[in-house]
Amino acid sequence: MSPKVGSRLALGAHRCTVRYIGTVPPFQGEWLGVEWDDPSRGKHDGTKDGIRYFSCLAPGTPGSFIRDSPALSHGTTFLAALTQKYIDPNQAPNGKVDTVVLGSSGGAIVVEAPRLTGVRQRLARLNALRVVSLDDELVSSPGEPDEIRSKDLSKWSPDEVSNLPHFNTLEELRLNNCFISEDEIWTLGVLFPGLTSLEVGYNHLNSLDPPADGSIFQKLSMVNLATNDIEDWAIAVRAVRTMVGLRHLIISENKIGDIPWPTSADLSRGPSLLRTISLASNRIRSWSSLDALAAWFPYLEGFYGQDNPYLEELGVHRLSAPPSREVRLGSLADEGARAQIKVLPSMNLKTLRAKSLKALKLRPATAATVRLFALLAKNADEAVTIEMDCDADGGKEIDFWGLENGSRVGVLVVD
Repeated sequence: MSPKVGSRLALGAHRCTVRYIGTVPPFQGEWLGVEWDDPSRGKHDGTKDGIRYFSCLAPGTPGSFIRDSPALSHGTTFLAALTQKYIDPNQAPNGKVDTVVLGSSGGAIVVEAPRLTGVRQRLARLNALRVVSLDDELVSSPGEPDEIRSKDLSKWSPDEVSNLPHFNTLEELRLNNCFISEDEIWTLGVLFPGLTSLEVGYNHLNSLDPPADGSIFQKLSMVNLATNDIEDWAIAVRAVRTMVGLRHLIISENKIGDIPWPTSADLSRGPSLLRTISLASNRIRSWSSLDALAAWFPYLEGFYGQDNPYLEELGVHRLSAPPSREVRLGSLADEGARAQIKVLPSMNLKTLRAKSLKALKLRPATAATVRLFALLAKNADEAVTIEMDCDADGGKEIDFWGLENGSRVGVLVVD
């Protein structure tokens, strides 16, 4: 099989995409210009000796030139991989018991599997399979034009594809780390109208402007855009507000800065019904961004925003050693140096400190050496904490810190 521009190749455990086929003077013969999935294997960005031969989708220097050789795997077609994995031609004859060779034994151990034939027969009914996994099967192309329903998928029109029952019922699609473009993402909404969950992380996306037709992705309820290059909040919100059924949005590990307040024009389409959003590991500096977020999404119930600069205002950090004492608000006490205390939302931080000392049977004289932490993880050993400064913010009510029934507060006594 001769490679073409766009072909996927494998060299051992490393994958690459062919970006150029041709000569590279002064060297003789034909070369393949490839972009490696692992950029560290590359040597340039497609430019050699001042001449650009191809362009890479990833930043940096993920490109190099290689020769076609028997060591390169050109992969297999979708149908061939599907047949090889789910349709086993080596089934036992009628009346015989199937056997399985344990791979780790080097062929020395053979196990009888009397019901394996039935399992194979059920899997062989491909049209009845609800989930198909071809991970690590080196699928590189859909195959010849007549291999799948007598058509090449890449040549089908959106109407042809959307009329196929299998595509109409496809609900989940993961296209992480495959350099999909924003235009291709919106095309997915036409090709797969039944999608409810879409993951497109690690694709170096910096824009996601919706097309003029805002009726795409009407059934989508979860979108994962983690680890891309989105900087502008307006870009993200324009996209998600066209997805009227969206309930869960993940935009963690992007480059989003502060969130502006929405204008009347921004809200003209009506309120978004988004329920949860993750903006962890972005560049949000201002606490006012969280207030603005509530205006953008008035039905928001869950927010994940750890590892943003705004948390530095409250001294967020990981403790090298977790607090040795803990109080739990309004719920049953645990074993060890823990206690239960009852509080009111209007109670201030200094009062909480005093009640914590009393519940833990610490002398009031130790108050000056006590530090309080809101524990944001399920267990103290891995807790990301917010230190509550009793001196600077002692008058603030505890609901300012997000403490409520069931919250855990770490108490650290400094010697």
